[in-house]
Amino acid sequence: MGNGDVKPLTKCRSAGTAYTRRADVEQALVKLTKQPREEIVAALKVRDRSSPLYIKSECIVYLIRDTRNDNDESYFNELYRELMRRLASALPRISGEQAGRSENVHAAAGRERVMDIFIAKLIEDRAEAGSALDYFEVMFAGAIAALRTTSMHR
Repeated sequence: MGNGDVKPLTKCRSAGTAYTRRADVEQALVKLTKQPREEIVAALKVRDRSSPLYIKSECIVYLIRDTRNDNDESYFNELYRELMRRLASALPRISGEQAGRSENVHAAAGRERVMDIFIAKLIEDRAEAGSALDYFEVMFAGAIAALRTTSMHR
C-alpha cells in the first residue's frame, strides 16, 4: 500500500516545461497509490472502461514504473501482463490478417517491433529512473501510435 504521493514526470518539452499527466489520470493515481496492491491486481481484470474500478493504461505504466525499487515480483508480473495485453490490443490488425499469410507479414512485424521497442524502454526505465516512458503516462494510445510510426521507418 502506498502513501498517495504521485511522483511527477521528468521529461521536458523543448521550452523546458515538464510534461504533465491529464487531470483524470493524476486523480486516479492519487487514489491508486493509497490502495492495497491486492485491490489493484483485482481491478486489472476489469475490462469495462466505464467501471469506476477500471485502471487507465497510463496509470498501469506509472504503477509498473513505481515497482522499480521493490522485490514484489508477482505484483510486477500482474501489471506487466495487463500492460502487454493492452499494448497488443492498441496495435491494430489488418483486416483478413492471419498467421502464416505472407501478405500481412509486414503488419505483424511492425506490431512486434513496437512491442520490442516498448519492452526495451521498460527495461531501460527499470534499470534507472528516466523519462523514456513519461509519454506513455501522458497519453498511452498516442505514445503507441507514435511508436508505430517510428517503427515503420526502421
